[in-house]
Amino acid sequence: MKNLKQVGIFLVFVVLSAAILSFLIPAQQKVERSVQIQAPAAAVYQHIAELESFNKWSVWAQNDSTLKNVITGQDGTVGASSQWTGDPTISGEGKITILKLNAPNEIEQELHFMAPHNQKAKSRFVLTENNGLTTVTWTVIVPTPRPWNIFNLFHSMDKEMGKDFDQGLNNLKQIVEKKAGVAAPAYTVSQINFPALTADMVRQEIGDADKTSFLQTHFNYIKEELQKKQETAGALYGIVYKRDARASDIGAAIAVSAEKEKADNELIKTISIPASKAIAVDYYGDPANAQAAYFALENYLREQKLEKKMPVIEEYKTAYQHTDTARWHTRLIYLVN
Repeated sequence: MKNLKQVGIFLVFVVLSAAILSFLIPAQQKVERSVQIQAPAAAVYQHIAELESFNKWSVWAQNDSTLKNVITGQDGTVGASSQWTGDPTISGEGKITILKLNAPNEIEQELHFMAPHNQKAKSRFVLTENNGLTTVTWTVIVPTPRPWNIFNLFHSMDKEMGKDFDQGLNNLKQIVEKKAGVAAPAYTVSQINFPALTADMVRQEIGDADKTSFLQTHFNYIKEELQKKQETAGALYGIVYKRDARASDIGAAIAVSAEKEKADNELIKTISIPASKAIAVDYYGDPANAQAAYFALENYLREQKLEKKMPVIEEYKTAYQHTDTARWHTRLIYLVN
């Protein structure tokens, strides 16, 4: 009887804990990604507002050769919809309906996933133009009603689907810029042997807008600390542990001798990354705009069936060492198995 009572108390505790958690955790999941396109907002808008055009750059449509779309209503107007059926393991079955159009700055859609799971979501595109350059921000919000929102602790749509959003927006960028006559940069991916790296690093989660100031400030700080100990500062690196739509978990790192004593500063940590096979792209300009170069690496991974290892490494050959970003040279490196 005593054991049954203890089990009962434990179950009550579990239920109460779950109930409390369900009210502390957001009752939705969100995926958000952005891309910059060298074209006016009006030119970009039509490729999103029209469902037939949307289906051409959607990464899911490209990955599923069995996919079929049927458009109902006048395409590009509120109320029009596109119903799809495809491979259950890739696309499943569902429907996109246009809810709101505010040309050329905003599009809202309802996504109704019918199979293999029945779920609805809201999709929103915001287009912001500045001097002929348009930033497209794509946000999808999926409700997860309480108490099922507890499972958001164990499952992240952003991690699962973020790459698909990135690839879709990059497809949109290529289509629009090609039509506008903008030459797409060509990036050559090389297979390299990444040597073992020992570095003194300051690591922090920061917003993308703060990346440049964070790196420059902490490169200077690490250099000063090395100089105090009469230790040699080597190459500059950005060690990227995580990146999403709004923030990055990144370290400002300077290569040091593997024989030196580990940093005893509260802020600076000495890290070691073992030698590894890797693929790399050389990028010229501000690394904050290197999205297309990163897509070249991602495409190469898929084509060669390679597996990426974390962290991602940005080796700043000349980046963050001049005020003129046109002179910045960065090697973007994926460690691979």
